[in-house]
Amino acid sequence: MDLKQSYNEIYSKWPSLKIAIENNEKGIRYQEFVKWLSNVTFELMEGNRNIQSTEIEDYLIEIIDNELDTYIEDDTLIQVSQDIYFVYELYCKKKYDEIKLFLLNIPTPCDLTATTISEDSSHEESTDDITAIQNNNNQSMLYKNDSQENLITAQSKEDLDEEWITIGPKYKNLYRKN
Repeated sequence: MDLKQSYNEIYSKWPSLKIAIENNEKGIRYQEFVKWLSNVTFELMEGNRNIQSTEIEDYLIEIIDNELDTYIEDDTLIQVSQDIYFVYELYCKKKYDEIKLFLLNIPTPCDLTATTISEDSSHEESTDDITAIQNNNNQSMLYKNDSQENLITAQSKEDLDEEWITIGPKYKNLYRKN
């Protein structure tokens, strides 16, 4: 079990991070940033064996602020920090099967920017458990949810500060269902 790969998987399934990277003006590429973030997280964890999830959260806040000029206001940062910490604890206890199971249960956001919709009605399926959003680049993204309370309304680009990207509480239910 590769710990860096586990962190990579957690970060890859974090919608707020994906939105922040896609909306940055520094030309940062998503997969490269996630891989880099996984590596620096690994180094942080290896150098601080007694670290707590709140310290991981503070570290991620600083990295996202410095690298992406972004402040993530939703609770997903807390959840991601706890997930990183939990996986690290399992890894230290050599519970590799539990790590795999845990990672499988993190929901994955779907990017449908290259998807076409068929007019064929024979493939109808319920979309009651899907939420659609459109980010500032007019890219549609869908997320599974269990109730109407998780619906998202996108902010207009005019509402955002020119130097900062803010991902607010409306996105907090996209990362994980507790």
